[in-house]
Amino acid sequence: MTRAVVFDVNETLLDLAALDPLFAEWFGDPGARRAWFAQTLHIAMTLAATRMFRSFSEVGAAALATTAISASVELPADAVPTPREAIRRLPPHPDIEPALCALRDAGVVTAALSNNPLPVIQDQMRHAGLVSLFDEIMSVDEAGALKPAPEVYQFAIARLGLPADAVWMVAAHGWDIAGAMRAGLRGAFVARPGQSPDPFAPPDITEPDLVSLARAILATSKSAR
Repeated sequence: MTRAVVFDVNETLLDLAALDPLFAEWFGDPGARRAWFAQTLHIAMTLAATRMFRSFSEVGAAALATTAISASVELPADAVPTPREAIRRLPPHPDIEPALCALRDAGVVTAALSNNPLPVIQDQMRHAGLVSLFDEIMSVDEAGALKPAPEVYQFAIARLGLPADAVWMVAAHGWDIAGAMRAGLRGAFVARPGQSPDPFAPPDITEPDLVSLARAILATSKSAR
């Protein structure tokens, strides 16, 4: 049976820590980047739960304003477009390329699925040198919903043309894995620093890096034959 592995992008594949100097300049604290991204995800999940849709770029801008207000920081006039552009140039985690190569060598379909708008994801993959390693690059904009809404994962399996249980969702976010598994996909969690799986949706696989995770997915696939 053909199988597919779908990867989340921000934090899972690409390292958001590259934005820390920018937030250190604005907030006097590189840790403000984590607060901003947490606020971004909070807003996105609220929109998903209430079945409202906004571009993730809008969500990130709103989160930046909220984070600045909470920190009593006045942002520069170019604050909103600056992180938008910087996100397009995030570096990849070093384990992603060998993991993707292992999956593709085994005949597994590979895809990227992000809350980011499609042009942003495409720029991210080009800059990271990963475009050729994906069969599909997908944005939630095409589904008209934000992760972890079920419509996103249903859109992904329809695009791939595979049954839900033949598709793995890989992410460093427990909520993303939870959304995918509740839509019928299998869940593989990569334990990036500071991340933990959803306690109410334990993933099928948890590994400390993507290379180990890819091997575990392949081993599971072989044992299921």
